[in-house]
Amino acid sequence: MQTLNALMDAALKAHSLPSDRQLAKKLGVSASAVSLWRQGRVIKDEHLAALMELSKADPAEAIKVRAEQASSKAEIRLWNHMLTRLASAALLGVMYIM
Repeated sequence: MQTLNALMDAALKAHSLPSDRQLAKKLGVSASAVSLWRQGRVIKDEHLAALMELSKADPAEAIKVRAEQASSKAEIRLWNHMLTRLASAALLGVMYIM
């Protein structure tokens, strides 16, 4: 939930939006949907993708959101493993460029 809230705050700031209601409008969802996300409800992939775009965040943040919203230990392990793999691939890419 912490990462999702940070993404919503970043989107608000990036687009000079005064409120979550305006963020909801920009995302094409209800204000109550944004409120529920702030409270920890699961965000759909399509809305998460739109939020990622609005917030101009690193795609790895979407994986963090999924890990935080996972409902089982197996899901948490899966998302955290994917995040580790993504970070490793990024590091190798940087090393290759240098």
